[in-house]
Amino acid sequence: MDVRNVLVALIKHNLLKITQSDFDQLTYYSIDDQACLLRLSMPRYLIQTKLQHGDLAAAVLEEIYLNGSLFKSELVPLLLERFSQMGAKLFEGEIIRVLEELTMMGFISGAKAVNLSETGQVAKKSQTGSKRKAKAARKEEEKEDDDNGVEYPLRINALKFLTNERRDYILKLAH
Repeated sequence: MDVRNVLVALIKHNLLKITQSDFDQLTYYSIDDQACLLRLSMPRYLIQTKLQHGDLAAAVLEEIYLNGSLFKSELVPLLLERFSQMGAKLFEGEIIRVLEELTMMGFISGAKAVNLSETGQVAKKSQTGSKRKAKAARKEEEKEDDDNGVEYPLRINALKFLTNERRDYILKLAH
């Protein structure tokens, strides 16, 4: 196994922080210790998801968890095959509905890769002067991406699970 494959796996699982020095133009890699610790709790989060949102939602999160990040076009066939092997009927529309629900709840998100070193893009954002205009420009850009069929990899938002768990614990203590 070479270093490149290890870096790719760590990046895909969102466990690697990458920074570039302005001074010596070197790229530095470091392990995201918080993300590593949150992954240790993922089996518990999968059980909570199964109890609260059903088998399909838990299966979606499990596939993303095992693969690091997946495109929707990769995830749907995996789930269809998985459920057909269990003898269950599952339709693509059901998977898309669950993906949308998990996204709206903040449990998964599409990770868009952005190159911040492009000076044209940074200058365009700072020239607007208004947060509202910048937000509208981002929404327009996302709409164009959707129209062009651009697909972003889906990733699990483990911090959302952690926040929900802490909130539930505090509510339990309050009663």
